[in-house]
Amino acid sequence: MKRSRLTAASPILALLLVTAQAGCRGERSAPAPAGGAPPGAVAPRDAGTPPPPRPEVNLARRAWQMIAAGALVVDVRTPQEYASGHIQGALNIPYDQIADRLNELGEKKDRPIVLYCRSGRRAGIALATLRRLGYTNVLNAGGLRDLKQAKPAR
Repeated sequence: MKRSRLTAASPILALLLVTAQAGCRGERSAPAPAGGAPPGAVAPRDAGTPPPPRPEVNLARRAWQMIAAGALVVDVRTPQEYASGHIQGALNIPYDQIADRLNELGEKKDRPIVLYCRSGRRAGIALATLRRLGYTNVLNAGGLRDLKQAKPAR
């Protein structure tokens, strides 16, 4: 027996109908803009107001504050990446060796430590490892480029 095209497409049509109904229930991830703008519209930003900084910029600024206050800086990239450029004074402990080289971080587990890599992914892995081992004052500063760009002028 042949199935009609409508019968074969009915699961897809049902999914589309459910999706469309969910969107029509007035559910929104953000409040509607003021001033009677249509639903889904974004309120315009005042031309004189600068855009908010990207999250990685805020992290990098916080990292520099910690560094200025004496935090230990750890580059968790490979030795080859470290050799190609790094933050002055940073230790090089690749992320996959951090648990084996804790002695280089000192004995105090509340010591401020700033981690960075190329993009923040490996620093995030190192951060999770250190937290699991009881370190309480560790920051993933993200990538080296963002960290260098956010360095305050002297």
